[in-house]
Amino acid sequence: MRTASRGTAREHGVSIIDLVVVLALIGVLLTIGVPNLYGYRARSALRAAQRQLIVDLRATQQRALSQDKDHAIEFAAGASGHGGYAVRQGGTVLWQTMFARDVHAVSALDGISFSAVQKSFTFAPNGAVGGAATAPAVCLDDRRGQKVLITVTPATGSVRLTASAGTC
Repeated sequence: MRTASRGTAREHGVSIIDLVVVLALIGVLLTIGVPNLYGYRARSALRAAQRQLIVDLRATQQRALSQDKDHAIEFAAGASGHGGYAVRQGGTVLWQTMFARDVHAVSALDGISFSAVQKSFTFAPNGAVGGAATAPAVCLDDRRGQKVLITVTPATGSVRLTASAGTC
């Protein structure tokens, strides 16, 4: 007849060495993974700011065309140091947008978090950018070296992403 044999205590549990090895592996994985997650968040904030600004520039131009009135987009600094902009028609603010804290100025313009060749520009009722001799441009930076440059063609008001990485 067979009897059930009991194993030693070592076979039924984990030792302190097993726990230390597992904790060391978790620590190594976190050391590698956490900085990569921060970089992903910064890149995502830059892409979101880029998309939102392009959409709002095009919407501002479209409103100027459809309502046959000047519409301005004005860039300003926020209370926490990151920037934003407001879309205005006359003295009325139509909407405002603030960028995430990871998006900031590439070149200084009164400390706002993104820089524009002009602090504001106006879409005329014909869709062109009124009073702009050079193409208005907005440069966004994610504090980790990624930069995007968005330009507006003065004669047509066409909005485009000029450079997706590099210098502004």
